[in-house]
Amino acid sequence: MTILSTLFPSYWHMKKTTHKDKQIFLELVSKKGMSNCPMCGTPSSRIHSHYVRSIKDLPLTGYTVHLSPIVQKFFCDYIGCRRKIFTERFPLP
Repeated sequence: MTILSTLFPSYWHMKKTTHKDKQIFLELVSKKGMSNCPMCGTPSSRIHSHYVRSIKDLPLTGYTVHLSPIVQKFFCDYIGCRRKIFTERFPLP
């Protein structure tokens, strides 16, 4: 276990870390296999797709941190829900 992996909750997997010229690049992958639809609350494990979010300019001891979490989109299969595809949500720390 690296020091960086202790900074993130257990539902994240540290896929790749690199550094160059006072910059740190962290690529995280969500390990959540399911998520609840934010509109109706129905749980779903049927994945639609993945995409990369980008969070930049997080200062860490003189380094610029570029955080790239890869998150999942799910299908909502509840017939009464207006939202058919949604992005997984993560709790605030």
